[in-house]
Amino acid sequence: MKCKVLLTLLVGVVSILLYTIIDSGTSYSYMQVSLDNRSKSIDILSKLVIEGSRNYRQKDILVTLRRMNRDAFIVIEKDLIKIDELEFIFLNGKLKNIKY
Repeated sequence: MKCKVLLTLLVGVVSILLYTIIDSGTSYSYMQVSLDNRSKSIDILSKLVIEGSRNYRQKDILVTLRRMNRDAFIVIEKDLIKIDELEFIFLNGKLKNIKY
C-alpha cells in the first residue's frame, strides 16, 4: 500500500516537473521571438530617424532631446549623445547611427 502511494506521488511530482520545464521552454521561445521582432522594429525606426534627420546637426538633435526629455541624464561627447540606453552617433556633426 505504501509503495502504491509513493509511486503515485512520484508520478505526480515528475509530471509537475515535466510540465514546468516544457512550459518554461515554450515561454522562453515566445519571449525570444518577441525580442527579435522588437529589435527589428527598433532597427527600422532608427533608420527612419537617421534618414529624417539628415538636415539637422548634432546641436539641433541635442536641443530636441532635452526638450522632449527634461529629466533625462544626457551625456554629450565629441561625436556622441547618450540618453538612457540610446547612443546617437554623429560624423561631421550629422547623425550616422543610433545604438540601443
